[in-house]
Amino acid sequence: MPAIEGALHFGPFRLLRSQKLLLEGEKPLRLGSRAFDILTLLAQRAGDVVSKDELIAHAWPDTVVEENSLRVHIAALRRALGDGQEGLRYIANVPGRGYCFVAPVFRPLERVIASESPAAADRPIHNLPVRLTRMIGRSQFVESLAAALPRHRFVSVVGPGGMGKTTLALAVAEDTLASYPDGARFVDLALLADPQLVPSALAAALDVSVAIDDPVSGLVTHLQDKRLLIVLDNCEHVIEAAAELAVRVLKAAPGIHLLATSREPLRAEGERVVRLASLAAPPESTHPTAAAALGYPAVQLFVERAVATLDSFELTDADAPLAGELCRRLDGLPLAIELAAARVGFFGIRELVARLDDRFRLLTSGRRTVLARHQTLRALLDWSYELLSDSERVTLRRLAVFKGSFTLESAGAVAVVDSAFGAVDVLGDLTTLAAKSLVTVDVNDEVTRYRLLDTTRTYALEKLVRSDEGPKIFRRHAEHLCELLSATDVDAPATVRSQWLATYGRLIDEVRAALDWAFSLAGDAALGVRLTEASTSLAHQLSLLDEYRVRVERALGDIASLETPQPLVELRLHVALGAFAGQTRGAHDVARRAFGRAFELAEQTGQTQHRIESLFGLWVGAFTSAEYVESLRLADTMAAAAKADADAVAMLVSDRMMAQSQHCLGHHAAARHFAGRVLDRPLEQLQFVKSKLPSVDRRVSMRIILARIQWIEGYPEQAAGTASEAFEFALSDVAFGVCHALAWAACPVALWSGDIVAARSLAQTLREQSAKYALEYWQSWARNYERVLSQQVPLVSPSDPKQMDMFGTLVAAQVGATGIERVECGKVGWCAPEILRAHGENLKARGADASDVESLFLRSMELARRQGALSWELRTATSLGRLWQEQGRVAPAHELLGGVRGRFTEGFATADLRAADALLAQWAPPGWTQ
Repeated sequence: MPAIEGALHFGPFRLLRSQKLLLEGEKPLRLGSRAFDILTLLAQRAGDVVSKDELIAHAWPDTVVEENSLRVHIAALRRALGDGQEGLRYIANVPGRGYCFVAPVFRPLERVIASESPAAADRPIHNLPVRLTRMIGRSQFVESLAAALPRHRFVSVVGPGGMGKTTLALAVAEDTLASYPDGARFVDLALLADPQLVPSALAAALDVSVAIDDPVSGLVTHLQDKRLLIVLDNCEHVIEAAAELAVRVLKAAPGIHLLATSREPLRAEGERVVRLASLAAPPESTHPTAAAALGYPAVQLFVERAVATLDSFELTDADAPLAGELCRRLDGLPLAIELAAARVGFFGIRELVARLDDRFRLLTSGRRTVLARHQTLRALLDWSYELLSDSERVTLRRLAVFKGSFTLESAGAVAVVDSAFGAVDVLGDLTTLAAKSLVTVDVNDEVTRYRLLDTTRTYALEKLVRSDEGPKIFRRHAEHLCELLSATDVDAPATVRSQWLATYGRLIDEVRAALDWAFSLAGDAALGVRLTEASTSLAHQLSLLDEYRVRVERALGDIASLETPQPLVELRLHVALGAFAGQTRGAHDVARRAFGRAFELAEQTGQTQHRIESLFGLWVGAFTSAEYVESLRLADTMAAAAKADADAVAMLVSDRMMAQSQHCLGHHAAARHFAGRVLDRPLEQLQFVKSKLPSVDRRVSMRIILARIQWIEGYPEQAAGTASEAFEFALSDVAFGVCHALAWAACPVALWSGDIVAARSLAQTLREQSAKYALEYWQSWARNYERVLSQQVPLVSPSDPKQMDMFGTLVAAQVGATGIERVECGKVGWCAPEILRAHGENLKARGADASDVESLFLRSMELARRQGALSWELRTATSLGRLWQEQGRVAPAHELLGGVRGRFTEGFATADLRAADALLAQWAPPGWTQ
């Protein structure tokens, strides 16, 4: 039966908007008015995500309602449509964004009229090609353009080839056809080789005869009293002629509206330019389900076209992230996505994504009925490339070396390699390439940034590699990155980390590409070594420690073969290797050797700055290996050097070293003093403290120490708060800073306090963070905390005394000969009272002589008192009190434990204090009160 004006068709349904009726076949379905309004808006915007607020405002325009009301009506709509039954999908929920109508929707142009009706003669005449597939994700563009045409008369849709400009223009023409009594004319300029034939092409579309010598005058005469829409499609290769024709027609014929499509603006009088954006795809950081992925128009297009070529294709939750990746890597370019979808039947989606690097050979199955340049991705780019001037081609090739976005300054630094091609040429070409949709422009940052779409870059990069200038440009790119990254040493002390990362963090993809070239057979290993060293700070700030451990090892492997020694570069590479190996693999032997070599090189250079870096490296090696006596000696050496040179940076670093070393040796008062001095420095002063020194933010490291000291000294509530602060600050710092804050402060404070719920959550976060950034060393901490929580003895490696110390305070059975020997020899102090107590409990459990057990408890008590370690003292008083109680010495036991318990001023809900209170109540003499 004929379609009804304003009807929307999808599946077996027809939505009659004017009658507020939904038909399934010929059967009317009962829908409430709110549900009908919601369905109408979603269907009209099929392929787009409609926000919940917009849906509520549409269905309840004058009423305030809860979001739950919307969910109820959405559920009713799904039931009415049979959504989800037999594989049919209509409405998808896009978490955090809204809802999307995902089924194909058709809007027939025909009206309900009998063929013999006189009104048929009044229908607008047009030659618009019939669209055989539905347009996806562009409904808002259509509405916007349809509204813009009456106001501006002359609108140009501009975008790269394959973006869907023609499809959009046709959709706008169809939607606005009723507004033009004289109809619409579509003029395809793609096949014209001669610009002088542009007026004749319009005349042919209008079926008008014009004079050969002056066709425009004849066109103007014909059009001056018409109300007509003209669509000039594919103007880019005849752009001057198209612009001239458009201006003359519009000036002479006020009833004419003109819609043009081109890869660049016509730059004509009265033109309104609308740039067509890529289809949205799931962000890289997400792992969407199939339903969520289908909320993005790029994925919708891929799935719909894939089903058209392979009817058994179905997007699964497992494949949804791959579909998102494919659409992202194809820049949301509709033509490229359609070409990829056509190959699903040959490769499957996983193999298709794996082969995208060879996309120009892969994406070749375009429809035979379309223009030749739309049948393959390479042909599409060939067309654009051939329209460029020689200078523009050179600039495009050279800019392809940039993997991500770049500034005008960087473009000039890399593309200008000789006097024949200056910065002015690059600026002019860059402007033109952006106008021609081959370069995208982002003006949202403080500095304007440019980028080649990935598909365009891949094409231009092939041209660069095949040209004679390729090696020169790749070298200049790597040298420019070295220059940019050298500025990080200057900027770091005065820059907040977030600002620093915003400036330099985006360089990492450039650096990776440049390093891959430098260490290739065609590259320059010496330049690769320089760039590796220059980018270690960037890797540290981005938490790419495991990746860069490998890159640094490679650079050090090549440095010996260089003709010119580079002692400073080698020194800093060894410092980085030591830090990265320790944090990722817990490879303390590798770290010590690396830091030792760095110190040797520093002594050779004789420069204070290098000595500071190497001393810090040696300290890191000693501290992470739990060699606290040596770490304190190195902290003393750093303090002396800082004082002698009046070096503010070295003074701050030495205070940090002192705070951590003194605490671990049990000198908590001294540690608190140094930590306070570090934190008292103004936040904006020395923010990064030598970016070449891979370390945790001082606000994190010092709060870790203070939290531990607070708990040990008997302030568990303050400790929990400080540990939480350390974690919060760490979240804006490097990843191993987060792991450090969790493993060394938040997790143990929670466990020592008996807060098992918090400890489980924190241990899980530690596991997730360490796994996310491939920090194997911290993953071992996470596993051991989880084993403690599941009441299993943790499998602590004997080569990691740091964990041995920690887990000895959590599980008495974990205390062994090596841990005891570390306490007896003074190698560790912070946990010494608790290790002695745990050793006494273990001996007692094995039936040892009571006097030996009592001796250990008394030693623990004395050491805890000397350190001011009230929490350790409480635990030992509890153990000693139990021993005395078993010997019948209840009164001394009560007096001992009561005296220690009475010195606490907070933390009364912690496990140790609750246990002490229970014992005191049990041992209480008559008339005693808490």
